[in-house]
Amino acid sequence: MERTKLINQAQTDIKELLGILNNYEKKQSELLDIIDVLAQVYRKLPETKNPEALLNRLVNYIRSVALAGRIHFPTNEEK
Repeated sequence: MERTKLINQAQTDIKELLGILNNYEKKQSELLDIIDVLAQVYRKLPETKNPEALLNRLVNYIRSVALAGRIHFPTNEEK
């Protein structure tokens, strides 16, 4: 039950973030990479054995790519 709740919440958050990122006017390659990885994680999340680890890697990836591409997120999106 806890696992299902985590996956559902994560998918809701990913879907919301995808909507926000798709509305950015200036889409540099790093942003497109983040959008692509978010979509892949969204699809793989229900099947993965350890969703916490997958989500942790996703957060680390987003931070790394955003830093390299100098992508700055507003405070409400950062959370």
